[in-house]
Amino acid sequence: DLVSSLDAGYAARYEAEADTWGYFVDGNFVKFKDDQQTAVGALGFTVNQKIVEAGVTYRLSEQLRVYGGGRYQKVDTDVTLPVIGERSIGDSWADGIIGLLWHPVNTEKWSLRARTDIGAGDSDSVWQFGIGGGYHFNNTVSLLLAYRYLDTDFESDQFKWDVAQSGFGIGLGFRW
Repeated sequence: DLVSSLDAGYAARYEAEADTWGYFVDGNFVKFKDDQQTAVGALGFTVNQKIVEAGVTYRLSEQLRVYGGGRYQKVDTDVTLPVIGERSIGDSWADGIIGLLWHPVNTEKWSLRARTDIGAGDSDSVWQFGIGGGYHFNNTVSLLLAYRYLDTDFESDQFKWDVAQSGFGIGLGFRW
């Protein structure tokens, strides 16, 4: 629903694996912005969200891994209201996560994987599902397409973030 207000979005993921153990670091940034002029003054909002995940993986089989780690989220919101002016609010929180990564297709040219996790800590609950795949041009470069759904229920004394986010991403993968 907020696509028309999307101002910027970036994501990066690094994974490494040796034998049965591995690790990952994942970062996302998204900025939504919208401004309107009304009869009584300016009305606008800006929302910046940063998400960082890190963890370790353990290979159960060629196609299935379990993982555990943490997810940090930070949300900053600026709202401009007619007559009242600008107000800022936000918060940050961290959660422990545990999940599964399924890799049913991993050929020389194609890959497909799905992951899901659940967590808690500073938030009441957080869970995620993602599916994606890629075409491998060679041993180094891949074109990737993915879908991610993230549901977070966080509340502090000054801030509430009960939000379900989803969307598609496209990117390049590099392997060495």
